[in-house]
Amino acid sequence: MSVIMEFAMFPMDKGEHVSQYVKRVVEMVDALPFQSQLTAMGTIVECDTMDECLEVLSRANALLEPVAERIYCTAKFDNKPDFFVQFATWPFFFASFSALFSLFPFFWLINGCLSHPDPRRLPQASQSAGEPQFR
Repeated sequence: MSVIMEFAMFPMDKGEHVSQYVKRVVEMVDALPFQSQLTAMGTIVECDTMDECLEVLSRANALLEPVAERIYCTAKFDNKPDFFVQFATWPFFFASFSALFSLFPFFWLINGCLSHPDPRRLPQASQSAGEPQFR
């Protein structure tokens, strides 16, 4: 099983400058044996089970409880039972998928001619007010 979680957690009663509190949570996540990635809007963590993801949230909350009266938390989960995925395999998967689209032109028909537009469907230059017109 593989569970990927993206979460953000910070104290709401400390004003605009909460980086010192978020830093504590990020350091705690980095010390865990799970793969993680810090993004601009949160932290992505890959665990083996949902219980491990919930334990990460619990530990982060426990870090902030002594210093905050109110804690904000959002969490999103991608749970794939009986499936094992690691961050390192994602770029290969997407590169393979895009190569599949370029090798087989019939996929262009499936996605509505977005990748390979039909020239008959392109807008023509207007003779009047500069508005595009279609055939």
